[in-house]
Amino acid sequence: MSLLGAGAYGAALQCKNRHDKQMYAIKIAPFTDGNAQIEANNMAQIPLHPNVIRYYGCWEDRFGAAELRQVKAKLRVDENHPMLTIPAGANSLQVLCIQMELCEQNLGDWLCRNQVVNEDKAISIFMQLTIGLKHLHANGILHRDLKPANVFLTDEGGTSLPQVKIGDLGVATTHMRTDSAWLTRVGTEFYMAPEHLIGKYGKQADLYALGLIFFEILQPKLQPCVNGGSSALEQGFYELKALRKLPAEISSKWPQAADIILKLTAVKPTDRPSFEQIFTAFEEDADADCCRRTRLLCWTPCGPSAPDRPGLSESQVKIRLTRFKKNVIKLVRDTWTWSWMKGITIVCQSL
Repeated sequence: MSLLGAGAYGAALQCKNRHDKQMYAIKIAPFTDGNAQIEANNMAQIPLHPNVIRYYGCWEDRFGAAELRQVKAKLRVDENHPMLTIPAGANSLQVLCIQMELCEQNLGDWLCRNQVVNEDKAISIFMQLTIGLKHLHANGILHRDLKPANVFLTDEGGTSLPQVKIGDLGVATTHMRTDSAWLTRVGTEFYMAPEHLIGKYGKQADLYALGLIFFEILQPKLQPCVNGGSSALEQGFYELKALRKLPAEISSKWPQAADIILKLTAVKPTDRPSFEQIFTAFEEDADADCCRRTRLLCWTPCGPSAPDRPGLSESQVKIRLTRFKKNVIKLVRDTWTWSWMKGITIVCQSL
């Protein structure tokens, strides 16, 4: 057991299962923590998806004083950690434990270590994040706190491209209501849409945060870890939000991405593109002849995704995709790629 992180929410641990010998992430929070209960409920109702953190189960546990001292000593956390302290008048701490898949790092950490923009990885991360968010919305979940710290990466799949997983659904909620807007303000203000800041918003608020994250992916040099603080990123966000201005590097190198970022961060929610419009924007920017000639490896099973070639395993699939800039081929790994690649033929064959 080792500590992945600790904060006001409690602690996240890396643990090895005694039976299957696999490593998992275990999130521990006081049983009275409403956000932890919400997160467990949300994760349990969402169908499995490669771009959403996998949920395995949750349970209630109790720690006495002696057990808590052992846990804190092993994890090397403060003895007086407020979320790992027995409440006054009680003889034990009641906690909720949530078991999830383990990911190596979050997007913020990854950007700190990858300061040179790799177009293949940038578009792959953005597309996977977009597809994962679409899956949440399709299942009635509004994230409300989408940011790099809540986007996780793993090298699952054995390729040079990271696998993206959306996590931390503690403040997520349903958007399937008779009225289309929520009237509560939760989340991280840095990534909040204008309507989110005033407390009346819908699922388009997540698209605003998506645009800001795409901006960060293409400008990793603005990360606080690089600049000794958040001032550079704050200035970049200010110019994007208030002045509707992007760095010349993004506008000149990646005009299609620049257009999507500006549309996603539009002040009016109704001006932001749908998921289908995002996908179509990149498809239309591709060269048709180039697309017809090119096949690229994609991490996806070949069942319903390629009806002409059933029965291939996950590692035996090639899909041809074109992305991001004209005549430049980009890699995307996603199980649901087939469902939105309208108008582009999918080719699936043994490697």
